[in-house]
Amino acid sequence: MAWRVCLYFLLGMIIIIGCPVVSGDQQERSSGADISADQQVHPELTKLYPNPPTHGNEGEYIAITFTGPQNVSGWELHDDGRQVAELPAITVSGTVAFSHDPDTAAEFTDYPVYPLSGWLQLAVQGDGLSLKTDGGTTFDSVKYDHAPEESRYEREGSEWSWVPVEQPDFTFPDIQPASAEAFVLPDSPDRIMTALRAAEHEIRLAGYTFESEQVTETLIEAHHQGVDVSVLVEQAPVGGMSKKQVSLLDRLENAGIETKVTGGEDSRYQFHHAKYAIIDDTALIMTENWKPSGTGGKGSRGWGVLIEDRLFAQQLTEVFTVDSRHEDASRWSSKRITVDPVEESQADGSFDTEFVPQAVDVETAQLVVAPYDADEEVDRLLATADESIMIKQMSIEDTDFQWLDSAVTAAKRGVEVEILLSEAWYVREENEALVDQLTNKADRDDIDLTITTADSGDNFKKIHTKGVIIDERHVVLGSINWNENSVHNNREIAVILTGDDVAGYYADVFSADMQSGWGNYPIMLIGATVLTWCTVMAILAKRLEWI
Repeated sequence: MAWRVCLYFLLGMIIIIGCPVVSGDQQERSSGADISADQQVHPELTKLYPNPPTHGNEGEYIAITFTGPQNVSGWELHDDGRQVAELPAITVSGTVAFSHDPDTAAEFTDYPVYPLSGWLQLAVQGDGLSLKTDGGTTFDSVKYDHAPEESRYEREGSEWSWVPVEQPDFTFPDIQPASAEAFVLPDSPDRIMTALRAAEHEIRLAGYTFESEQVTETLIEAHHQGVDVSVLVEQAPVGGMSKKQVSLLDRLENAGIETKVTGGEDSRYQFHHAKYAIIDDTALIMTENWKPSGTGGKGSRGWGVLIEDRLFAQQLTEVFTVDSRHEDASRWSSKRITVDPVEESQADGSFDTEFVPQAVDVETAQLVVAPYDADEEVDRLLATADESIMIKQMSIEDTDFQWLDSAVTAAKRGVEVEILLSEAWYVREENEALVDQLTNKADRDDIDLTITTADSGDNFKKIHTKGVIIDERHVVLGSINWNENSVHNNREIAVILTGDDVAGYYADVFSADMQSGWGNYPIMLIGATVLTWCTVMAILAKRLEWI
């Protein structure tokens, strides 16, 4: 019996020693509701972002570093006033961010972002911030003066300083797309509509002008079917915003679609001139505006491409997100009162279909953005041309423009250069002057450079393309006009497509349109050319007969 008593005593001691009693206070701490300063978690406020480039500072965030796993249920952030925000009931570790708008904040930081409840807005003019538990323990606090725009207040040891946020890097690596489809306008406007109607999850549409009833109805229908639709267009296009566009933007916003305009005196860019859409994992890049004469197929010759590739679509989405979230982008309803609408131009042309959409092999696709890397990347291609350069533009206003100079330089080293411009009334005079100037230069310097204009016919009314083909191997198409303002002051989007198949498609279109351009040469010039050719042949015939 005695040995059993001793055994029970020893077992009891083991249980008591091996299983320490947890007090009520310790139980509370273990739940994460409160924690004493002598424990080894030591959370620190690490970064504040009070003044992001968004309206109402949407996406501001507070980053906190935890040295180990910590349940922050009941923890709070207090400012110098009476604002209080509560952290979520989660366990975190390392550096994480908290925000009332975590989706937007995630665009400005790589840290995981968690939602805040309650309300706390960091003051731009200066504020203080404290991190507390619900027991009132203050773990860290910081004060700052005026918050510069797009700067983070960052901690380095015990010191804090403002660090400007780097501008987004829109230099994207080229990718090998899963598939691509080339098309031209006015031949295939239905291809654009088919792509938009195929959306299942999201549509991001960016443009310069927007006057398409058909596109408007398609976007609204997609929205009603649960597709996430956003639209971003230029606020003040040259000549003013049309009454039709005002009406259509009203319809989009009234339907519940996020509809924004960008521009104004404080805008980053002179014009938002890009013309593209992201439809789920497909990117649509064009040279044409969202209007009847452009995407509606009722007037302009333009190029377009559909690139089905998730990575490429994500690259383009990154540009759209930055531009639509920036402070120079506003909800349409907030700017509508400032618009003095003008009458829209009419377009009712009907044209034969010569070139149908075609699935094409693309070895690489590179997204280029102005004013970031577009200037350098396109000029690099022109400078390395070996055999041919085909340029199709509405106009080339600046005869000193770097890309034009690179093309002429290429002609001097033996590259065949062809330039096709529009003969539309509003660019006719300047284009004809450039034709004369470069034709004379080609004759004088004995270089292989041909330039002409082409206009209305059975296949299109005017050239609005912004494209170039190098060595029938590389194609550049997008919204970029050949002038300094477009390259350096506007938001422009283009894509460089590499591959014999895709280049061959657009080269065929170019050659057909170039042939139509020869009809614009003066009759006397054509006659003189023919007469000269006949005279030369007659002389040669005489010499051969004499020999």
